Amino acid sequence: MTNINRALLALSAILAIAYGAFGSSLYEGAPPFVVGTIFKASSIITLGLIALLARSRLLAAGLLFGALGDALLAWSPDTFLYGALAFLIGHLFYITIWLRSGIGVVAALKEPPRLIGALALIAAAFVMTYLLVPRDNAMFVPLSVYTGVLTLMALCSFTLPASRWLVMAGAALFFISDGFVGWNMFHPDPNPTLAYWRSFAGWLVYWGGQAAICVGALGLHRTSRYCSLFVLDRGAVLKINAASGSWHDRLRYYRFERHCALVRLLRRGVRAPGLCAQLRRRHLGGVRPQRQRR
Repeated sequence: MTNINRALLALSAILAIAYGAFGSSLYEGAPPFVVGTIFKASSIITLGLIALLARSRLLAAGLLFGALGDALLAWSPDTFLYGALAFLIGHLFYITIWLRSGIGVVAALKEPPRLIGALALIAAAFVMTYLLVPRDNAMFVPLSVYTGVLTLMALCSFTLPASRWLVMAGAALFFISDGFVGWNMFHPDPNPTLAYWRSFAGWLVYWGGQAAICVGALGLHRTSRYCSLFVLDRGAVLKINAASGSWHDRLRYYRFERHCALVRLLRRGVRAPGLCAQLRRRHLGGVRPQRQRR
């Protein structure tokens, strides 16, 4: 991260803590709550600016739709479902990034920690919906759909490389924070002090999830670009040139395939010490010609 991004992240944290501490006082009177809306969305808008500066447009779109969801939730009780819809669209952007840059669903399910985490998340989604949202409430069906998309977003984050663990943690925190929203909305605490701290904790868990997603996902758009368009385009050209038999053409193709293989392994979070030697034997015959003396 650059110094500008670090400064924006610190600013976002300050805004989030300030809103969690004093935001409840901004919702007195009749809606719409303009000041509370701006204050609540400001911290996530700042995170979206970080993604925009890093030229990660899909990530920025997901964060900014999250900010729009915050704004609609704060604007008025009548716009609650519109806020949930904005969050749902943001999750679709996140899902697109995770699937483009991940190791694949099948490969992820073959790893026991990821499989156990996915099963636990699915079970938690069913339990959370059953316990927190009353089935006779008009919002049960739309919130169940939203919870399904949120769960899918968190599950897709488990397909990312192990080096992107911060994104997985952020998706899990986002999932937990929605449990706080349902808890506070449908089961409010009669004690004002406990209600305040419960709301404060849920908000900080939510902001922590969004911040972890923002920081952890920076650069994912570059990885997916290398492993899709660049591989298909330049790889085909170099392979044709390597077939000519020129040692220099074969060297260029070896370097290219080594780069692509290392990028793929980086996405999976694994190391292969003998990879370069294996590729060298395949493309160069294991022997580099000696330079001619002048």
